[in-house]
Amino acid sequence: MKQQTLLCMALALCTSVAMAGDIEITGKQKADILAYADPITDGLLAGLNENNYAKYSKDFGPVMKQTATPQSFAALHTRFMAKIGKYVSRTNPRIVRHKAFFIVVYAAKFEKEDPVTVRVVFPAAGNHYVTGLWFDSPKLRQP
Repeated sequence: MKQQTLLCMALALCTSVAMAGDIEITGKQKADILAYADPITDGLLAGLNENNYAKYSKDFGPVMKQTATPQSFAALHTRFMAKIGKYVSRTNPRIVRHKAFFIVVYAAKFEKEDPVTVRVVFPAAGNHYVTGLWFDSPKLRQP
């Protein structure tokens, strides 16, 4: 049930990314956000490659830690290794501000799929922790 709730939240946020009123972040503000977003994203992707839940979830906020449990992580890791393989690299992302959040959107390369869209959400104010995370690609959408 928690995975379904997280998926619904992710789909709602994904849909809202394209809504009017969102602001594309550029310049110095983008560089400032990437100064924390890139290392956090690299760490969670390395944790996914290594099947290391502690590393994967290290920078998750309280709600993400409740939702992304070790059990759901194990299922995610198994699914990813079967469908898209290990994470290889990512591009310089696009950042959008949506209400009280920064949504950092990477195009990532995995061993068996390129690109995989990786969206990492951070609060726009306060602590730098992950409040939302999801992956999308044609292979991941297959049953």
